[in-house]
Amino acid sequence: MRLAFRRGDIRQTLLQILLILAIAIAALGSALFFANLGPKTASRPKDYQQERREAEDLRVKSEDLWERFKAIKEARPNLIPTPEDEKLLEEALFLREKYISLNHNQSDPKGLIEDIRGEWHTVKARECRTLGKVAEMKGLTAMQKEDFRAAAEAYGEADRMETLIGDNYQLSKMRDVSRAHELQHQQKLALGTPILRSLKKSEKEADAIVAKLAPKTTHGMRVALEVPAIGEPTETANTQWTKAAELYRDAWQKAILLRDNYDGLFNIEYNYPDQLESKYETALSSPENIKLLRLLAEVRAKAATENFVNSDAAATEVLKLWNTIFERYSDMSKIHPKSDYVRVGRTNPLAKLSEIDPIEPLREERDHAIMRHLRNTLEKRIAALDAALRSGNHETAGIEAVRILQAADEAQKKYRRSTAISGQAHSRLKYLSARDKVIPNVRNILNGTLLPIPGKPDLLLGRAEVSQILYTLVMDTNPSAVRGDLLPVDSVTYADAALFCERAGWLAGLSARLPSAAEFQAAVGDPAGRAIQVAAANAAETSNGAPRQVDIGQPNAAGFVDLFGNLAEWTLPQDPASADTLEIGGNYKDSRETLATLPQRTASRRDANRLRGFRILVEKNPAPAPAPR
Repeated sequence: MRLAFRRGDIRQTLLQILLILAIAIAALGSALFFANLGPKTASRPKDYQQERREAEDLRVKSEDLWERFKAIKEARPNLIPTPEDEKLLEEALFLREKYISLNHNQSDPKGLIEDIRGEWHTVKARECRTLGKVAEMKGLTAMQKEDFRAAAEAYGEADRMETLIGDNYQLSKMRDVSRAHELQHQQKLALGTPILRSLKKSEKEADAIVAKLAPKTTHGMRVALEVPAIGEPTETANTQWTKAAELYRDAWQKAILLRDNYDGLFNIEYNYPDQLESKYETALSSPENIKLLRLLAEVRAKAATENFVNSDAAATEVLKLWNTIFERYSDMSKIHPKSDYVRVGRTNPLAKLSEIDPIEPLREERDHAIMRHLRNTLEKRIAALDAALRSGNHETAGIEAVRILQAADEAQKKYRRSTAISGQAHSRLKYLSARDKVIPNVRNILNGTLLPIPGKPDLLLGRAEVSQILYTLVMDTNPSAVRGDLLPVDSVTYADAALFCERAGWLAGLSARLPSAAEFQAAVGDPAGRAIQVAAANAAETSNGAPRQVDIGQPNAAGFVDLFGNLAEWTLPQDPASADTLEIGGNYKDSRETLATLPQRTASRRDANRLRGFRILVEKNPAPAPAPR
């Protein structure tokens, strides 16, 4: 009980203390509030009157000094103030500023502070301008003497004076932005001119070295594709190329400095540094380029020999040299990508000017060279194929045709810039590969129907018109309107007939075509035998309106049948470009009287008439076809 009582007393005592503190704080706050509401009296320093007197004295002195300066200025308005005058103005400004300070920074009663300060700025600005012009004249004199360092320092000092006017004496209103720019321009000219001169000197020395090393030049570089008698570059020449490269590099770096820091000050092209960089890399790559030219001359000499055309080993050696050239050229283009020898669209001694790829002409030359060897090999194999066809070795011929075609296609893919075989030879091999099973049948039929034309022993003409069975074997189709295996094929266009002759010749290993009108007439023979042939012809009087089978008519003296009647026949056009040609011999609807004159009618080469067929002609010794490139 005694402990509880004591705790109660302590609690009550604390509450009383807190209450007393709250009352005291409230009373203090009220006193401060009412004190602020009451009248205020400004406290003044004990020496206030003395400050007033000092301020007034400063005001009077500053105005007196200002009036004296104005009087001096009016007395000699065109003269520059003397140092004593400036001191007078400076003192007036100092006293006026002190007066305003003692007057508690209140506004100047007469506004003299701005006038005095403006006049002071003007005087100092004129002084800076005068010093700047003196420095500018020194810079001009130094430029004339080509003392560029002194000129740059003088123009820099003049520019500093102009900057001082703009930064510290604005009230003078003498700041001249265009003058500042001109001084900066002159300073940059003084700094950049020796750099430009040094650059040009380095470039000129390097050009002179290159001109001695490579006399035939454009921009200092050799341009001739054919460079005779180029030896390996000597150690002295390599040293000279290296020296030229170092000079170009020095010029290049200085050109970059001018472009980046003195843009527009000098009359040089913006890409001038790129041109110097190209010269630098070209000089560095020149020794390697000379070696490549030497190797190029060697590979061309080897590829020009007959041994290269006929020998696989020689062709392999030449191909290896070509690949070496391209590998080294590729390395050079990676190391010196801006060299004139590798850059697209620039003068290139290894290849003529090309907007696509500067090395492309050499790749094309390589392909043509290698393809010369491959084409010679393929032509020999094709000749052997023809011999096999003529000799009746049909199985070997079919297999060899497939192999030759595969070899030609592989060569074409590998060396796409040249041609392995002609388009006609390719079509022939492709056809033989697909139709090798019919080769024996076609050969046997042709062997039994070909006869020499009188007076033309090298030309063999079909004894009769081409039958439908032979046409189907060769062309795998039969367009005839009147069907029958042994009937002559009809309803063929000139192009169909010409294509049949070509393909039949392929299958037989012979050169076949349509006969000309003159060759057809030669097969007809002399006029004395015409009446007999016309009498034996299938004509309107005996045909019953239909053609008869081939090779059953009465032959003429040379062994040919149905040169008159049965079906009219296509002949070669006199003008290959003409859309028309002659059909000759008449047909089974013509009378014998009409046939007696050996009818020759103009027909459109596109026409497919049921009254017209053709016969085949074979040349024993055809003129050789032009070799493909």
